[in-house]
Amino acid sequence: MTLIIADHLGEEHILPELQGDTKVAVLRELCEVACRDGDVPTHEQALSAMLEREALGSTGIGDGVAIPHAKIPDLDELRIVLGLSRKGVEFDASDGAPVHLLFLIAAPVASKNRDHLQVLARLARMVRAPGFRDEVAELDSPAAIQHLVARVERELFEDQAA
Repeated sequence: MTLIIADHLGEEHILPELQGDTKVAVLRELCEVACRDGDVPTHEQALSAMLEREALGSTGIGDGVAIPHAKIPDLDELRIVLGLSRKGVEFDASDGAPVHLLFLIAAPVASKNRDHLQVLARLARMVRAPGFRDEVAELDSPAAIQHLVARVERELFEDQAA
């Protein structure tokens, strides 16, 4: 079964204006959102897992994008959070450029590796879609950003069964 990003990215999981100006600060903001509803571990546990993953190598994939991800103990379901940093954040990205668009993926430890990797692959393809990064940067409403993500995902993956 294909995981649909838009199904896991509600308006309440979109931060159109991240306040942090460091990697740790923006990861903390994103983890707080990922862990604020449902029976999940504290955001500090999620932040710790994200930082452990970052220590292995930056999830800044270039072109102003980072996709931080980790498996979180006791997490009940996959969580995706989108954040925009208008000023940009140093993230040790592969191209050395500041990061403006972040998709955080918090996955349950019990989830299949395939699910986690499938979401990573879909997001990586989505952020490389022509015009996507520029279009999302112009939006400031969680509803508008959610609509854009859903539309681009449909366009890119309409040939795949849901």
